Amino acid sequence: MGTAFAALADSTRLKILQYLSHQKVQTTEDELCAHLAAPSSKFFTITHHLHELEAVGLISIGRKDGQIVCSLRPHMLLQLSADLKAMANDK
Repeated sequence: MGTAFAALADSTRLKILQYLSHQKVQTTEDELCAHLAAPSSKFFTITHHLHELEAVGLISIGRKDGQIVCSLRPHMLLQLSADLKAMANDK
């Protein structure tokens, strides 16, 4: 749980998750870059953030037609929410 929250502490990663939460289909790296308005740091920075989010299980990454695509893993966010709720109820 701590590593997931550490990943979410970065504002760019949080923006990526917020964007993915509104998408019905897999999103390409190019679409994320356009949304974040970061074309100059397009590949290295965005790819780094995507891999950080994937490492803690919050998104899944794949390839489609030669592009990196990603999607939210909503069950992981629900688990984080449940963990926080359980901690609040322990008081």
